[in-house]
Amino acid sequence: MPETSKRPTIRDVAREAGVSVTTVSHAMNNKGRLDIRTRERVIEVANQLGYVPNRAAQRLVSGKSLTIGLLMPPSTSDQVFSTDLHAPAITAAAHAAVEAGYALTIMPQLPTDGTLGPHVVDGVLVLEPQPDDPRVAGLRRLNLPFVAVGDRVPDAHSVHAHEVDGARQLLDHLRSLGARSLGVLAPERPTASVQESLQALQDQWTLPGEEIVVERVPLAAVEAGDVSASADHLLAAADVHALLGLHPTFGAALVQAVVESGRSVPGDVLVAQYVDGISAAVSSPALTALDVRPAQQAALGLTMLLEMLAGKDTPKERIIRPRLTVRTSTVARRRGDRMLARRESVQGG
Repeated sequence: MPETSKRPTIRDVAREAGVSVTTVSHAMNNKGRLDIRTRERVIEVANQLGYVPNRAAQRLVSGKSLTIGLLMPPSTSDQVFSTDLHAPAITAAAHAAVEAGYALTIMPQLPTDGTLGPHVVDGVLVLEPQPDDPRVAGLRRLNLPFVAVGDRVPDAHSVHAHEVDGARQLLDHLRSLGARSLGVLAPERPTASVQESLQALQDQWTLPGEEIVVERVPLAAVEAGDVSASADHLLAAADVHALLGLHPTFGAALVQAVVESGRSVPGDVLVAQYVDGISAAVSSPALTALDVRPAQQAALGLTMLLEMLAGKDTPKERIIRPRLTVRTSTVARRRGDRMLARRESVQGG
């Protein structure tokens, strides 16, 4: 092939591959109904020539920015940002966007002037929408396509974990270890998903002899990363057999409260957490946790958004089944241990 000092163009690729400019465009952007061999041949020639599509030109021709926005939760700060929940979602969304030929831009918040501010995007992933979320209202006023990730939004496309199934997995596991009294640490202002999970826990923890106590953590304490007072209060409120944190940082606080009370985990009290991740795995003891699969949610949400942008029919709601990861904080004990003795006394009574 002839060498050239100038940057290769789409016309150079078309000439060398023996196809039209339109065919090259479709092959490079994975569009149209091209024969697989033709598509592979065009891509091979483009790579040999060192051709890189001009994204600026593509935006001008298509009228699209080829950029997806990811709108963070309004309460997210340095203290509240979760490496277990938000980081996997951002990473997965970025990879999925790049594979589809899009860029991903992080949007900490929407401006209050009814615009997108400096952001130019074709659509938005809304991470963890809140009840009556002003971000959703703002996007609707802008008539901008969006998909909610992590929670459902009325009359909008969304992808989220199956809250009821997640609650069932956790409760079945705790029941199997003899727990009958459950203490739950929940945010004072939960997301819709967390609220539905809490409701599912309360609806399902209803067998004879079972009781549940809920302690709400003030938003200021969550943002400050200090929920020890709420954890201590919950532990003192009832003679609980098991504790469950409905936030990525609550599990460690519950373990600390148990230890400082002179008891042990899991010997005296079982502890579990509603969001799995690195922090749960490296905790001491390692925490049993529910993997709500934030990476899969974000990747699926981006796929749904791209289908919407392409004018394709896509289901309004996609639900992902969470997975329970059992670790040391809820391991089964020997027959003589206190929890099993409690279980036998309940069953025998």
